[in-house]
Amino acid sequence: MEQKQEYYTWQEFEKDVEIISQQIKKRGWGLKNIYGLPRGGLILAVCLSHRLDIPLLSSSKHSRS
Repeated sequence: MEQKQEYYTWQEFEKDVEIISQQIKKRGWGLKNIYGLPRGGLILAVCLSHRLDIPLLSSSKHSRS
């Protein structure tokens, strides 16, 4: 059985970052920091950090304080 490949473009990713950042603002979560898991979540965390203008944590140890 041949697998169908799907592609996720950078433009789609940017659109999704905008949607996520708008939802965070709309819900009024008041995030102070963002942490992204190094194996898969770091790119999203960096983009959200930039979009929301909040610091990106380099370690999950800091997120508990």
